[in-house]
Amino acid sequence: DVVTLQRAVAYTLNTFFALFGWGNVAADSAIYDVYALLLAVAAVGLLLFFLRRRPEPSLPCVAVLLAAFLAVLVLPLLLVAAHDQEVSFAPGRYLLPGISAFSVLLFVGCDEVSRFRGRSPLPTILIVALLLFAVIIPFRYIRPAYARPPLLSPADVQSLEHQVSLNFGDRIELLAYEIDRVELEPRQTMGVTLYWRALTEMEQDYTVCVRLLGPDGETDSADCTYPGRGNYATSLWKADEIFPDQYSVRIPRDFPAPSLGQINVAVFRYPEEQYLPVADAGGTEIGLSATFGRVKVGSSEELDPDIAHRLSYNLGDTIALIGYALEGTPSPGNMLTLTLYWSPLASINEDYTVFVHLVDRDGELWAQHDGQPRSNTYPTGLWDEGEIVEDEHGLTLPVDIPSGTYEIRVGMYSLDTMQRLPAVDEQGNRQRDDAIPLTEVTIAP
Repeated sequence: DVVTLQRAVAYTLNTFFALFGWGNVAADSAIYDVYALLLAVAAVGLLLFFLRRRPEPSLPCVAVLLAAFLAVLVLPLLLVAAHDQEVSFAPGRYLLPGISAFSVLLFVGCDEVSRFRGRSPLPTILIVALLLFAVIIPFRYIRPAYARPPLLSPADVQSLEHQVSLNFGDRIELLAYEIDRVELEPRQTMGVTLYWRALTEMEQDYTVCVRLLGPDGETDSADCTYPGRGNYATSLWKADEIFPDQYSVRIPRDFPAPSLGQINVAVFRYPEEQYLPVADAGGTEIGLSATFGRVKVGSSEELDPDIAHRLSYNLGDTIALIGYALEGTPSPGNMLTLTLYWSPLASINEDYTVFVHLVDRDGELWAQHDGQPRSNTYPTGLWDEGEIVEDEHGLTLPVDIPSGTYEIRVGMYSLDTMQRLPAVDEQGNRQRDDAIPLTEVTIAP
């Protein structure tokens, strides 16, 4: 599609101009804007070159160079198309075979623009500017990126919001962490800063792996490297040193959204994959990795569902139930699939549990399903005001359920206090037991 093509071309050209390391060291965003302007000027100049000049020996040469460079540019775009629209398969290094043609075309285009109103120093300025940038790059971008992290004092870390105190094999302690954003979308990158303290000096070089786990506890995205972006291996650490360690985790395009994401950290020896066991602040071993934090992985596409049955119920002036859909045959042993549509009315600072009850005319409970929204993957504390949340629940009917008419009731409660959110209808009437009478179903004999 056009959007993916634009993203792929931008990624290819940006990484061609100024992206270093393994793609982890970028220049300032203004640099890419300057290069984009330069490309636009060169493109206009090349157009003028072909329109204003009569046939001469240089014309076919420039045309051949232009065709050759465009042919080279097509290769990474084909790779993007072949790999499910993933633009990272089109790095700028694939354009290096055409760098000579590109340089000539850039100069010819800018030179042609400079001739528009007589001679100008534009080509000379361009050459000098690119030369100066090439000289500045190692000191402005590359050297800082590969510098050792600064050492900190205990007081520096104690002021941080997210304290964890996790012990990795009595060798390393994770004191705290920071994340640069608590809401993001698939294909975006999350920055994670870990604050380490060396408990002892080590001879081994351990690898640190930082992941963002999805609802299923799995992920296809991880940043695994030596600490300090590879510049401060654990064999160099001194006892009691404290320092920040930065990681970047890119969210996979197929990450389930919206949902809760959690940071997972493991420390191990490569290639043996001998993991350091992790213990919490109380000394209890919790496994070979530590999971903590909360990140909302949302979607750029707003949910606009075709709601079968629209409603208007208010739960504690916090959440609205705006509709539902019900599927399945109501007979003994079958499952009914109930889809609820929620919309937050305000910021929510608690994770509420949804209850779905099937009761008879005497109020006796025959089936129920309790759980956090979206199969426990999208807690209400992550919801944003105004969004629509599609929440599916399954009600399995008992095989011995008598025939008759039953009512489905729903609502929310706090798992800590078991207190239900007050449920009020559109006329302001509070519902009995704060349970919304959703609909009736008839069980056939």
